[in-house]
Amino acid sequence: MVVRKKQKKMSEDEKYCIRRVSSLVGDISQIDDRLYLGSYEQGAKFFQALKDRKITHILTVGNNMPPEFPEDFEYRFVPVYDSETEKIIEYWPATGRFIYNTLISSPKNVVFVHCYAGVSRSSSTIMAYYIEYRSKSLPTAYEIVRRQRPWIRPNRGFINQLKEYSLLLNPDFYDEEQINKYLRAARILRHLFLDRKFPNNKDKTDYIIKIFSEIFGEDNCFSTQIEQEINSNLIL
Repeated sequence: MVVRKKQKKMSEDEKYCIRRVSSLVGDISQIDDRLYLGSYEQGAKFFQALKDRKITHILTVGNNMPPEFPEDFEYRFVPVYDSETEKIIEYWPATGRFIYNTLISSPKNVVFVHCYAGVSRSSSTIMAYYIEYRSKSLPTAYEIVRRQRPWIRPNRGFINQLKEYSLLLNPDFYDEEQINKYLRAARILRHLFLDRKFPNNKDKTDYIIKIFSEIFGEDNCFSTQIEQEINSNLIL
């Protein structure tokens, strides 16, 4: 018998963040030119938001999320739970192939990948696609997704499977120490995105530069990138 760990409940800050975004535009984040990531309630069930983005195909990564508009979009389903023990890696070859084949088969095709919250299962699945079909390292794949959707948080089991997938497919890019440094930095960025206590952007920028210098050393590219994000209001 498989014992599944209980899913962690979202904090009030996480709920606030998702409500704030989804109430304005529908919870759908554009990751690439024709690739989107989002949630179920405010994404996959938000018909007008899907149509506005010209989405044609929907990849559902999860359970108990039936297709809302089967006559309007083409659906694919991956029945996985957001559990650290779930072997989501077994589905990534198929999900990556679905995304890739859909995008190359027509310039009009647009893919929307979602789970329930658009935080763990679907974000991991898009990262796996970038690792396999775009030959990206895990930190690069994670950063591509995070910069467009700052509150993502794959669970630890999925992170370990992403490491395994990256090592299998792109061993020349695999650097365990650099991966762990990046993941620590990504966690900090997520907390900062959700933290509404900073009085102004300058305080947040100074804090980020200090933390990143401690993680990566004084000579690092992240501080400049994150400062640009803050100044552009990507981190609020």
